[in-house]
Amino acid sequence: LVMIMATVGMANPPQSDEPATLYIVRPAQVAVAIKFKVQIDGSYAGFTRGRKYIKKTLSPGTHKIQSKAENMAEYDLKVEPGKTYYIKQQVTLGVTARNELVLLDETNGKAALEKCKPSKDMGE
Repeated sequence: LVMIMATVGMANPPQSDEPATLYIVRPAQVAVAIKFKVQIDGSYAGFTRGRKYIKKTLSPGTHKIQSKAENMAEYDLKVEPGKTYYIKQQVTLGVTARNELVLLDETNGKAALEKCKPSKDMGE
């Protein structure tokens, strides 16, 4: 009986609550002067312009990322402890500027981040 309890305990290791890092990047210069307001889980997280990024730490779990331009783009991000995520604001021209949120892999995320500078407003 002790052996069974030990095995069950090992099958469910404690969950890590180590935060993850999220970069919301806008590497394109299309509509460079237009601000895109970013919210995470309904709370203001800052804004981007062309060639800017926002950096946030997130707890593990699912988070709703929203980006408001001419339209509202949304992405539900499942966050794992200690990982780094890159979400790109894909910009297209509309009446002003529209956006779509796209999850990038690490290689493309780092490349997009290198084209950007920190936003002056990260919601802090």
